[in-house]
Amino acid sequence: MSDLGPGASLEGFLFPDTYLVRPTASAADILDKMLANFAARLPADYGAQVGARGLTLYQAITVASLIEREAVVDDERPLIASVIYNRLAAGQRLEIDATAQFVLGNASNWWPRLDGLDLRSIVSPYNTYAVEGLPPGPVANPGLSSIAAAANPAQTNYLYYRAKCDGSGRHSFAATYEEHLANACP
Repeated sequence: MSDLGPGASLEGFLFPDTYLVRPTASAADILDKMLANFAARLPADYGAQVGARGLTLYQAITVASLIEREAVVDDERPLIASVIYNRLAAGQRLEIDATAQFVLGNASNWWPRLDGLDLRSIVSPYNTYAVEGLPPGPVANPGLSSIAAAANPAQTNYLYYRAKCDGSGRHSFAATYEEHLANACP
């Protein structure tokens, strides 16, 4: 937790799991349990793995949180990770819907529809349509598959992905913007 900057929340580090909690447990007890579970589940060499990519643990968990919010199918998590890293390396904005949803979401709707919105006009350091690079922190609490994908992305030349139109939760991936446009739903 030493990577957490001033004012940072614990978002990203509260491991999603099933917990047995005593009715008398305090909020601090529950947080401690979730943070301990995160530490226990994180691979021992994870810091070295992400350090080799030039990332701090906090940055890697931020990437993992983006993957968590974007991926539905586990085998696509490393592919989505590759798109994130390829876009960062190319100096492109990430333009990840989950970051705009993070800004706009609320307790009654965590997944607001983004259709018809000018995503670049949403003012927030978390909105990767408007700002370059990673958001300032995680946008979700990632599971192990997303945490692993952030450290071990697929090696691709993909710069784009979009949800397929078949309701499967899968994505179409593309290396060029023209291919990305061709992947649009009819």
